[in-house]
Amino acid sequence: MDIYTAAKAGDLSRIKYLVEVEDVDINKKNEFDSIPLFYACLCGHKEIVMYFLDNGAILDGKTFEGERCYYAALNRNIINILRTYKAKPKPNLLAEELRKLCKSGAFADVTFHVALKEGPNMRGETHTFHLHKFILAARCPYFERSFLSRWQGQRNIFLRNQYIDPEAFGSFVEFLYTDTLNIPLSLVPNVQMMMRHCGMATSLMDLIEDEAEHMRRRGGVRVILNAATGDEDSSLQQQQQQQQQQRRPLVHDIWETYRREPCYSDICLDVDGKRFASHQAFLTIQSPYFKAMLSGNFLESSLLSAGLSSPSSSGPALSIPLVTARSFSYVLQYIYTNAIPDLTSLPTPTLNVDHLSLPNMDIADDDDDDDEGDDCLVLMGEVLSAADLFLMHGLKNFVVRQLTHLVDINNVMDFMDVGETFSSLRLQDYCVDYIVQHLPQLQGSPDLIEYMERDTSLSGQQQPTNPNVQHLAEIM
Repeated sequence: MDIYTAAKAGDLSRIKYLVEVEDVDINKKNEFDSIPLFYACLCGHKEIVMYFLDNGAILDGKTFEGERCYYAALNRNIINILRTYKAKPKPNLLAEELRKLCKSGAFADVTFHVALKEGPNMRGETHTFHLHKFILAARCPYFERSFLSRWQGQRNIFLRNQYIDPEAFGSFVEFLYTDTLNIPLSLVPNVQMMMRHCGMATSLMDLIEDEAEHMRRRGGVRVILNAATGDEDSSLQQQQQQQQQQRRPLVHDIWETYRREPCYSDICLDVDGKRFASHQAFLTIQSPYFKAMLSGNFLESSLLSAGLSSPSSSGPALSIPLVTARSFSYVLQYIYTNAIPDLTSLPTPTLNVDHLSLPNMDIADDDDDDDEGDDCLVLMGEVLSAADLFLMHGLKNFVVRQLTHLVDINNVMDFMDVGETFSSLRLQDYCVDYIVQHLPQLQGSPDLIEYMERDTSLSGQQQPTNPNVQHLAEIM
């Protein structure tokens, strides 16, 4: 079922799969010049309309597509949703996963015990926070210094300062994990005090103070930064954006710290004879493959529990088969940043990925230095295969988007096969559209004819069963 049919049928689960897993373009028009949002409005599916809008559907009443959604709306509820819609920033998926990690404490390697207080006296009870040294050290200079000095080697740290409120500490820590702050106005002084003590950027504290003062004037009760607030004061939003750009964002801190040295790593992976230090917390939140391996009843999980996998360069490591070392370096970059560079623009055959290995461990293959055939397509194929193996749909979609820029008349059928092999609807749709647009040049192509005939021969039926072949057969 394609996204247009799912929008008409009200099948939200199918739509979520197509958008979030298959990376189907939410604003793509069909043969009737209609976008999926149009069908959701036409059929009155409120939840699907809201889902499309929250995930990047373009709605502009001044355009033909936007106007169609308004006049096709089934009822007043749909019209009200469209009228009150405000564009929202695309959610930071890595930040959301780190938020869950902060709450769950999975694979935590340090526990903070913050004393509760009642009036002027400190009570004996404490509030515990199960956290991760790597994230705290990457994000905050104070934690980085303390883990190397007075807290070195400690798994339990007790904070009994009367000025540290457990709720404020929790909000501060969540900010370090997510780059988002959402606190009551009453906690602003306490959070600012902790940030100042921890050496956080002055521009950040100025930003918090400006937002707090703005909310006091408007009668607000909470300070929300780096999240959709519904604030219509564009001058304040512009000021926030300028101040945000002056400080390092979450992904930059994490990736640069990992590139410099994968400190506090708790696992070592052997990939194609090369060793990579990493963190189980990041591997499991980004890959169902690693989540099953490290959190379930698999042998690898048992070995880790028994201490038989060491993060050191000389200790034992878990072996990861069927993946090349250089492609795994990009897998790790995606795991820690939710993005990879444009592989089509990388120089070949030499790739500067040795910084991702353990210290003094070179992952560049000596035999590759003079291999002129080792081009970007081979690398992209390796990364795509690795993403498929590790069930990392986001990484697979990143590579597929880059692959579409390389499609031409000579290779479109090869890319169609790649799309079917890796179950990428986005790549298949792109190739079908490309074939339709260049049909005069491809009409007699042996590859196209063979592709059309192969489907009917495999199914043993007169009519094609592959939806791509069906669509092309109708046009041809």
